[in-house]
Amino acid sequence: MSSISPGEQIGGDSSLEDIRSRAMAGALKLGVRNVLVRGVGLVGTVVLARLLKPADFGLVALGLSIQLLGNVISSGGLGAELIRREKPPTHTELRCVLGYQLLAAFAIAGLASIPAVVIGGQAGFIALFTFSVPIAVLDTPCRIVLSRSLNWDLIAYSEVAGTLGFNVVAVGLVILGASIWGVAIATIIQAMIVVGLLVAIGPVGLPLPQFSFSTIRPLLRFGLAYQTMVLIDRGRDQAVNILTAAIGGLALLGVWSVAYRIFLSIMVVLEALWQVSFPAMTRMLEAGQDARHMVDRVLRLNGTAFGFPAVAVAGTAPALIPTLFGPHFDAAIPVLPWGAAALLLTGPVVTAGLSFIQAKGDSRGMIHSYLVQTAVWLALGSFLIPIFGAEGVGMAMFVAAIALVITIRRTTQKYVPMDFLSVVWPPITAAAIAAVIGWMIASQVNPSILGLVTSLIASECLYLLILFALRRRDIESLFTTLQMAVRSASPAKMPVPRPSPMKEAV
Repeated sequence: MSSISPGEQIGGDSSLEDIRSRAMAGALKLGVRNVLVRGVGLVGTVVLARLLKPADFGLVALGLSIQLLGNVISSGGLGAELIRREKPPTHTELRCVLGYQLLAAFAIAGLASIPAVVIGGQAGFIALFTFSVPIAVLDTPCRIVLSRSLNWDLIAYSEVAGTLGFNVVAVGLVILGASIWGVAIATIIQAMIVVGLLVAIGPVGLPLPQFSFSTIRPLLRFGLAYQTMVLIDRGRDQAVNILTAAIGGLALLGVWSVAYRIFLSIMVVLEALWQVSFPAMTRMLEAGQDARHMVDRVLRLNGTAFGFPAVAVAGTAPALIPTLFGPHFDAAIPVLPWGAAALLLTGPVVTAGLSFIQAKGDSRGMIHSYLVQTAVWLALGSFLIPIFGAEGVGMAMFVAAIALVITIRRTTQKYVPMDFLSVVWPPITAAAIAAVIGWMIASQVNPSILGLVTSLIASECLYLLILFALRRRDIESLFTTLQMAVRSASPAKMPVPRPSPMKEAV
């Protein structure tokens, strides 16, 4: 029952400066990881969108959604408590977490195989996506240890490699005639690449699964709450896809999927910051950081940072869609401003407010915030989609974002007196003005590639100038933080295999 060695951990006795340095370096590395992952993914999406019909592309989106949902369910959320708590995990705890996650993963794959055997056809295609789920959970012990120590180097390397492998295999198989089945096979290859790198190079290897309910029981309360929150978050996206397909058909789902792929360019920032914020805030609270100052600082930095990708997406939409995907996806153009505005609202609040709620272990607050957002999005979407089509999904997304921000604000104020609006109104105002000007330029300049470049430069420069006039200190603080993150992350070296207590024990 020994714990992971101190060399693999960072705990409450670490200095605030050390934690900030690790967090900034981690955010930068994961941010670069996400940019590479989404960039490669976007290129693959563009190629697949041109190779497949909108209905086939919608079916692929549905399969990827179900695969992602399976990964979330199989994770169990048990590792979240091991990351949050001050005491490092024991070898037995890591083995038990892996054991129960594998059990859930095989159950999901088995259930998905039933309709594939009975119905065949497209049901078999969907089931094939879930075969990657048992593979994907094998790296869980390594991810827990690396996240606790605020060390995301190997995670970043492995996921970039997995994304490259997926897109090369998916595009290659589709070109060779495998059609949508090639994409399903590529998801299995992707999981094998990611897990292979983390297990081979990571600090804990692949421990033998173990089953002990007495060991898992102390992890269940927060773990299940965290799992429920993530399940609602990811399940909401899949429910939106299903709702869109049910009302408008697979072609409309394909249009929404194209718009959502564009939104991922903003979410690369959100995912990196959120992945770092939860464990970093936990370690900083252990080290005695003032909660109000911490939340305010994260909110200001993230609000300023999120404006740049939001403006890039909303301000260039009339030229962005036809340049990347062709005129048959023009219905996605009016969706982009709504989604960009929604992510500009939720991004800073989620990474600052919700991460703080998670660090405090407020299970009810975590779940309630996403329940409200999901209910508003689905209810409003069911009314707006028949009227506005894909744009109706974006409208519902924006209103649901407002509901999410209000809910997180109320929960956060139980612990720290904060007014989110007074902090984030400058970047929101600057982004709105810059996006409108960029949209006008993108609509008027031809060809679309020239409109895309011109509107992007003009809108980003205008955002920077307006925000500099409204809140100069936040701009200066963001660039100072980026410089510190670069210094903290350099030199970046690929981790090499090394002996560890877990590997020796197993």
